[in-house]
Amino acid sequence: ILKADVLPLIGTLKINAVERKHIIKLLDKKEDAGASVARNRLLSLLSKVFAFALERALIDVNPALGIKKLPEQARERTLTTDEIKRLWSATSNESNFSISTRLVLRLALLTGQRIGELCQMSESQINGDLWTIPTTKNGLPHSVPLCPMALDLIDTAKPYSVNGLLFPNTKGGVMESQILSKVMERIAWDSTDRPTPHDLRRTFTTGISKLGFNRLIQDKVTNHKDNSVGGIYDRNDYQKEKRQALEAWERHIKEILTGEPCSNVIAFKTA
Repeated sequence: ILKADVLPLIGTLKINAVERKHIIKLLDKKEDAGASVARNRLLSLLSKVFAFALERALIDVNPALGIKKLPEQARERTLTTDEIKRLWSATSNESNFSISTRLVLRLALLTGQRIGELCQMSESQINGDLWTIPTTKNGLPHSVPLCPMALDLIDTAKPYSVNGLLFPNTKGGVMESQILSKVMERIAWDSTDRPTPHDLRRTFTTGISKLGFNRLIQDKVTNHKDNSVGGIYDRNDYQKEKRQALEAWERHIKEILTGEPCSNVIAFKTA
């Protein structure tokens, strides 16, 4: 957000030279573009930046203080079966999109993880069939069991990794989520309500719910923090349950893509 929205307009100003009019100009630009949610996130970020500066006596007044957020309506968009097929087709090897963007979008659908954390995935975070994220949005480390389809995507990415990053941008740095939003917009969806990268995470969560996994397992897989008393005292990592949910979702995706039912029977190999 800082790189895309803030620095281009006020990046050359000293912190104590930023006035309220500068903040309003930044926010109005987002609002005029129809991005009310992004405008609110930008305001939250600026408020924190200047609150820190005020605390450290770098400024005397927080220029973002008192600016109201716009009303938000919770988005409910999930991908239909046909749209999942469309996404998979649009992110195939024949696509004009870069390999990093294609693989990240597929992984987002398969794993339900946050786009920003997927973009920062590195080879050092992968240990066998487990992806361990040391730093996450809620401040807690998180581990994601990787099923065969996800592992195949990661193996495909490894020859193109740069400095350990599995999905680098064209300059070898961390890919910005806005790039993936633009890719999603370019896909030929039948609906005028085009899905976004975050809708893939919602599709995953809704999907495993329909497959019979309760809210606790949904939250454990997607790394939503549980601040309840039970959540504070429960130290179980739920690795087994998370893997079951991800395996069931992968079978469901395979059924959608192939049109053939996948067996729930697990074959045990002879020792």
